[in-house]
Amino acid sequence: KYGTFNYRLQLIENAKSSIRQHLLLGTPEFRSDEQLQQSMQGQGIVDVVNAYLRVVLQYGIVGLLLFALPLVALLRILMKQRSRMESARATRDAQAASLILAIVVGFAAAIATVSLVDRLGVYYWLVLCLAYAAIVNSMKRSSAAPNELHAPAPAPPSRRAGATPVATG
Repeated sequence: KYGTFNYRLQLIENAKSSIRQHLLLGTPEFRSDEQLQQSMQGQGIVDVVNAYLRVVLQYGIVGLLLFALPLVALLRILMKQRSRMESARATRDAQAASLILAIVVGFAAAIATVSLVDRLGVYYWLVLCLAYAAIVNSMKRSSAAPNELHAPAPAPPSRRAGATPVATG
């Protein structure tokens, strides 16, 4: 009926009504949407060939945020890490950060063009873990605090020499 690119565009257009109806939490019955049925293929299926679209249809905006935020957060951290390494003239670490950044960007783009199949979830978590491990390793190598990704712990109260603790309560 139409080529792969045109099918993807038509799929997005046809999915809009189901997304509007179930915006917040989506619906597991999204394939029964009348508009989406117009994207039915010769095998009698609606092949949702965009992982992000599938997530928003099935789990809504909440699901899409939970799915995409880890990727977005890692992309931001990797970009900062790469620029920090470049400014510190740590060429090898900057190249490694660029490579991991390219892998994450490539994966994020690729899942926009494939169906959400069983193994994709495994690959998703592998890419996230690889990126996180690279960030932590780079921070350790550059003498940055490994907990820089998290809020710093509060400093313990200081005691003056010879001072006695005051009981409260």
